[in-house]
Amino acid sequence: MLFFSAAAYGADSVFPPETISHLDILNSGRITVIGSSPGGLNMNNALRRARIDAEEKAHALLSDLPVSGLRTLEDAALFDNESEHIFRELISSLSSCRGKGIYDKAEKKGYYCLTGRTDPLDVLAEKSAAAARPEPDGSTAEYDSVIINAAVGMFVPALANRIYAADGTEIWNRSFGHPVYVTDMPDAVTLLFQEGRRKPLSLNAERVVSYTDVYLGKTASGELTRLLAAGADVKIVFVFLK
Repeated sequence: MLFFSAAAYGADSVFPPETISHLDILNSGRITVIGSSPGGLNMNNALRRARIDAEEKAHALLSDLPVSGLRTLEDAALFDNESEHIFRELISSLSSCRGKGIYDKAEKKGYYCLTGRTDPLDVLAEKSAAAARPEPDGSTAEYDSVIINAAVGMFVPALANRIYAADGTEIWNRSFGHPVYVTDMPDAVTLLFQEGRRKPLSLNAERVVSYTDVYLGKTASGELTRLLAAGADVKIVFVFLK
């Protein structure tokens, strides 16, 4: 148990940063929320109320997480038993960031942090995936990453973002690897360089369909298909309009 003065430190300085947006969750593969109680409570009641608040925040945030198009995780759970099971499993797997929470003796207020990986959601992404993995062609990949400029339409970062060729063939989905989402091109390049990736390929989308499906032109889709066929560890970064 940890006691502290909120005026001197604050919960944010004791707990890890919250992931309070869907973009944070998708990029980090983790959810972290901090709940708090009203002031003027005894320690046990304050910590209990703070934990309930954290659980409610996590549930609300994950409920609205986009899966595909306009379908959220809560929508998927309503109509599919497996999705509902995964949703419940994820919520129950969240654990405390720091023991039983922290109690501010001065304010008589409790704080509680819940955190956990969102790996169970990968099952939902893979469930909707249809793209066949190309057989490695034995060539050496010319690029180590791909920046997809999806700023041509209304694009929503989601679990089931997919990339299609001009003829409608699905050529990439999340089962190939977790993508990253940024809102401008310089951020994409900076992020890749920070990961040691020095050879990005930039491809422009021709259109975005159903908010989560990106269609490339004939030349661009051919380049991405050849790159995936090389069998290299290729990082996908989507650049979109926020």
